[in-house]
Amino acid sequence: GRLSGPFRFLKHANRILGIQYPWVVLADTDTGTEIRRALPSAGLTDLNSPIWNSFGRPNLLALALRAQDDAVAIAYNYDSQPRIYIYSSDLTEKLHTWQRNRYINRLCWSPDGKQIAVLYSGKYDQDKTFVGEDPTKMPVRLPDLEIIDVQSGTTLKEFFTGGPESMIAFSPDGSSLYTISEMKSLGYLSSGWERDMIRVFS
Repeated sequence: GRLSGPFRFLKHANRILGIQYPWVVLADTDTGTEIRRALPSAGLTDLNSPIWNSFGRPNLLALALRAQDDAVAIAYNYDSQPRIYIYSSDLTEKLHTWQRNRYINRLCWSPDGKQIAVLYSGKYDQDKTFVGEDPTKMPVRLPDLEIIDVQSGTTLKEFFTGGPESMIAFSPDGSSLYTISEMKSLGYLSSGWERDMIRVFS
């Protein structure tokens, strides 16, 4: 079946990992056959879940692979509490899971694979209310970038980027974190808001 979300090639060139919502699917690209699938939570198949009504909702999920071993980090924005799941590259083992209080926009592994940067959606406030069309509330001025220690799940740092941001990326040595704004997509006429922007943080 077709993938309904983001996908990534694994280090094994003939394997691809993606979303056939709501499952995470590992497939062989040479044969087109499915190797394995995982359902992070039974709630993802609940037709009463708010995620099935996409109007006014953020992107359903974010996906990132760890460079060292292709461990999978995936975030689902469903129900009232978005969650992050960490799986082994073959989807046989769920390694970690963490609940978060805001909708997640992107995930990014640190180069050493010990941390995950979580970018929250600046178009939703702490009550998960969509405020993206209200210039007086945009962006939501809450910490929108969090760095998590993968082993303990503890928050190492969180801060407000000045967003809303649409992408994050670590520098190759892990000393800097880059964000890319999505200001232009908001349609503001003020010159201060209509420019897309790259920000760099230590």
